[in-house]
Amino acid sequence: MTTIIGMKTNIGDEAIVLASDTQLNYYDDDDNVIAKRPLLKIIHGDFWALACSGGDTDELRRFYNKLKNPDDKRYTNFGAEKLKEMMLKSINGKRFYEINELNAKYMKEEGDIDSTHEFVMAVNKPNVDIFHIDSFGNLKKPKNRNYIFLGSGKDEAEKYIEECIDGDTFDAYNLNIEDAIRLSTGAIKKSKYDILSGGPMDLVVIERSNISSFGKEIRNSLEKAEKNVLEDIIKRVKNN
Repeated sequence: MTTIIGMKTNIGDEAIVLASDTQLNYYDDDDNVIAKRPLLKIIHGDFWALACSGGDTDELRRFYNKLKNPDDKRYTNFGAEKLKEMMLKSINGKRFYEINELNAKYMKEEGDIDSTHEFVMAVNKPNVDIFHIDSFGNLKKPKNRNYIFLGSGKDEAEKYIEECIDGDTFDAYNLNIEDAIRLSTGAIKKSKYDILSGGPMDLVVIERSNISSFGKEIRNSLEKAEKNVLEDIIKRVKNN
């Protein structure tokens, strides 16, 4: 499973922060975790970003690959313009039919509705908006708040954010982009108490004029910091 957080600002520049863990779990027939590997779970295009909560299925991989590489010759009658049409049709109609089909195929083979794929979608066209996409492809804006939680670690993440807001560390009605980044990333760190979430976080920021991805930068910085610490340890051990 995973932890996904999507948070929209409500003061200052319009923006949406998407944050997630990067741990992918593999299970045996008794649903015990038998292996883990890192995986960036957020993908994005020119004006959209998607974060997925659900199993690593063949259907999901094909779907993500198609969205990331629309001009690949394997995808007949598709392409960048068709992808743009698909996204805008989904946003305007509040229904992402391809996600409904994705889960329908999964259900036909696996029959486990609890493991179907849900998404947080953020866009900056035609407006800066955030949606929860359920297993049937329905797009729903968050009600009575400007953030969305998905995945096995969502309870821990939500509890952390609510405690920050109730404790007056942050004001839910005055969240700027800096606050949204701090709250979202803090919640992802907190969600690592969920044994099914983990790894370096992934982070994508959607603004009116651009979309920026920071997941690889975060991962590389952690690897560099670890390497520097180990080199320092080696030097100290050698000098003992």
